Amino acid sequence: LTQDVANGVPAAEARRAAVAAAQEQLTGAKEVQQTAADEMTSADQQQQEREKELRAAEAELAKFEPAHTAAVAARDGKVEQLQNFKDFNLACFETVRDRADAPKKQKTEEAEPEELPSKDIPQLESAPAQV
Repeated sequence: LTQDVANGVPAAEARRAAVAAAQEQLTGAKEVQQTAADEMTSADQQQQEREKELRAAEAELAKFEPAHTAAVAARDGKVEQLQNFKDFNLACFETVRDRADAPKKQKTEEAEPEELPSKDIPQLESAPAQV
């Protein structure tokens, strides 16, 4: 019996070593699992915070949208008013201006070339400024 026990000691030592290695692996796996669980908890918290921020941003957007729509409508109205001014009032002004310039152009066209003033008018030297 003693001899059987003595022969089984090396096998028992090998099993003890295997159990110790397995326990170390188990401890390492538990640490990795705990780290992963902590990271997942942190990620879940961050996700919840981002979802809360998203809901707040969507609420702000919903509050801003009517004001934006009104501002766009006002801008479009002003653009239309400006275009109407350009199309009608400015066109009327240009028509009146062109009519006022037409008689002057006709007079200059009817005048003979000798009667037209010369373009080579000598420049007068300016007098020194008095202080």
